[in-house]
Amino acid sequence: MQKRLALFAGELFMDYQSRLYEGIKEAVAEYGVKIDIFTNYGVYATNYLHTRGEINVITIPNLERYDGVIIAPDTLTVDGMYEELHEKIQQECFCPIVCIRAEKEEYYNVLVDDSVSMEQIVEHFIVKHGLKKIFYMSGTQGMTDAKIRLDAYKNVMKRHGLPVRKSMIYHGNYWTTKAKQCLEWFAEDKDQPEAIVCANDYMALSLYRELSERGVAIPEDIKLSGYDNIVEGQLLDKRLASAEVPVEELARKAVKMLTDILSKKKVPRTVSVSALPIMEGTCGCHSEYKQKINERAYEGLNYLKDSVHTQLALSGALENCETVEDVLNEAFLYSKTFGHKEMYVCLCEDREDEDVANLGDYTEKMRLVAIFSKADGYVKCDERFDRVEILPDRYKDKISLLSIFPLHFRGHCMGYLALTFEDMSRLKEGFILWSSALSNYLDKIKMYEKNKELLRYREESNMDSLTGLMNRRGLDLYIQKALDKIDEHGLHVVSVDMDGLKYINDNFGHAEGDVAIKELSKYLKSVQNDRVGAARTGGDEFLIIVLGNEDDTKKICKYIRGKITKFNTVRNKEYELSASIGYEKFDPMEGIVACINKADEKMYVEKSGKKNARK
Repeated sequence: MQKRLALFAGELFMDYQSRLYEGIKEAVAEYGVKIDIFTNYGVYATNYLHTRGEINVITIPNLERYDGVIIAPDTLTVDGMYEELHEKIQQECFCPIVCIRAEKEEYYNVLVDDSVSMEQIVEHFIVKHGLKKIFYMSGTQGMTDAKIRLDAYKNVMKRHGLPVRKSMIYHGNYWTTKAKQCLEWFAEDKDQPEAIVCANDYMALSLYRELSERGVAIPEDIKLSGYDNIVEGQLLDKRLASAEVPVEELARKAVKMLTDILSKKKVPRTVSVSALPIMEGTCGCHSEYKQKINERAYEGLNYLKDSVHTQLALSGALENCETVEDVLNEAFLYSKTFGHKEMYVCLCEDREDEDVANLGDYTEKMRLVAIFSKADGYVKCDERFDRVEILPDRYKDKISLLSIFPLHFRGHCMGYLALTFEDMSRLKEGFILWSSALSNYLDKIKMYEKNKELLRYREESNMDSLTGLMNRRGLDLYIQKALDKIDEHGLHVVSVDMDGLKYINDNFGHAEGDVAIKELSKYLKSVQNDRVGAARTGGDEFLIIVLGNEDDTKKICKYIRGKITKFNTVRNKEYELSASIGYEKFDPMEGIVACINKADEKMYVEKSGKKNARK
């Protein structure tokens, strides 16, 4: 029986990921396995609900159904996505896991030997160009490849007796959003950089654009290099100096490692491939790599124009749709340029008989409603199946490589698209616009079809039935509104966790446990106003969002503690009411997910202290 593997890689249409796909495709044929790829579109806005929709693609599969899992952490750029995937793996996964290009102690790893190639890049600037003031933009802190590349830079600078000050190194995020902050950081140093070495091409390209807007000529004023040799870097007037990573080989090795493990072969925890520096163009060296790049730039420009025109035409066509089938018919007509062989449109079941608080989740049962086929055109379907199967058996059994993209809008999981490809290189950014329009109008049609019910559902879906506080869904909506209203006072997150609920349930019954939960919730409800919102996020877990400063937040915490103390003083209960509390100030540079996690950590510190005190 063929082994079934899962791959988690974000933004499959990007250059690195599309090459990863090609390597996976080769490995599927070579090793006779089946692979489901779970991917997303990336976040190009600060909308929290959109972020949740992007992350939720990881909830589609049940990993107990897979023989092995491959993850590519540095492609999971949505804030909090890797952390949630890691938690899911810990809960569901009983199979070997291979991590690509980011070393994780608990997994097997396929890495790029970045040390030698990064040293060669830095050495090139020193020896070939005689530079001494070389600054460095590092990758995401905590990632192994980022540390290896940074250490390589430091080693070469030290070997040549050149200074490396804290202000010469900026920690980025492997993406295009940190260029301004990076240059502001470098501006604090006593010297101006002669060259900037970046840990990947996306960060280097963002610096290239930012420097160019400031009138800085590259490489005449500042020399620049990246890492990964992506297509966008090759399209510059002077190509981006970089290093070529054998991405396809990374993918093949990851699949081979899993098949060897599953065959009971002895496998090392880590294997590596080497990268090759390409030093020309923005490093100051002459480049002759132009003719093919001009052709690719021309093709890319035409594709962009076509995508814009297609999106405008599609939006106009969808405005006239009145049913889901109308939407699917129009979407099919504008889907023929994505290089797919078949595209399976799978939608969540109608939620009329389900808890509407779960609109942000995928339903256990899915419906295959249409197939967009190159051979057969638009095929109307109505087949119900278990989500864990990804597709009905009669389709899934004949497919070896399947790519799954989420359909979501305003925090609602509408369903997903499952694609097989004839020419995956044709899947580009236009697919994001098309998919977004499809999700948008599917959501609109749902509203049109059951407008009154949906209004009622949305009111109910925001509230926890036991406590009257917001539930997780309501909290998501509240957070988005709160982030839009942040002023000079800032925003704080308070994490509240009830202590001893299990003890109450076990000794006095669950009904009494509910009484205790409602008593604590009453205190949280009483602090709510137009700048404070409270939610029950789990059985004994609560969050408070405070649009205010630290003093406002401390007052709320003190008030809740005081109410608990008073309850215990006058109570006629055989147990004490107790809660652990922690809070954290929101940092826009880190995001709301990180803020919630830090508040939780501080709450757990208090909870741990209570446990230790009772020993």
